[in-house]
Amino acid sequence: LMGKKSTKQVKFMKIVVIGVGNSLFSDDGVGLKLVGLFDGFVNQKQINQDSFFNGCEVKTIVSEAIDPFIASKCKGFDRVIIVDAALIDKSLGHCAVFNSQDLEDNVFLRNTHNFSALDLARMVEKQLMVKNVELFCIRPKKLEFGESLSNELESRMPKLLEELILCVFKQNK
Repeated sequence: LMGKKSTKQVKFMKIVVIGVGNSLFSDDGVGLKLVGLFDGFVNQKQINQDSFFNGCEVKTIVSEAIDPFIASKCKGFDRVIIVDAALIDKSLGHCAVFNSQDLEDNVFLRNTHNFSALDLARMVEKQLMVKNVELFCIRPKKLEFGESLSNELESRMPKLLEELILCVFKQNK
């Protein structure tokens, strides 16, 4: 008997990382800035044809408007990660990742949005049937008018980028 060739196919994971926030409301813009930095990292890795993406495709979206249109852009993805500022039980500039199923709707996840990141996550899950939707939440210092992040949050950006990279690729390495 001759050995059979393996026909096992590797699952190709499609991931979208969405940065949301308001760039005119100081630290509420952290999701936009962090996903912008992450996009630069992804593009650099793709240019170098690094094997870092081993089995996955990554797309980024940044938007100051959280609405159903953003949810529609998640169609066909296996995993959605929404990055936003939120008044979580962490120190300033630190983050936590939540599965949207584990969260109660509360005012702390709404910040400056009428339609929150949690609302977006639930819409993606229910309407697009994406089972793996996470919120990557970052504790802001201030949520007031201003076009730049607080110094404390700005200084944490390299560490937050590292944590986002680990979060995105944790299941794909």
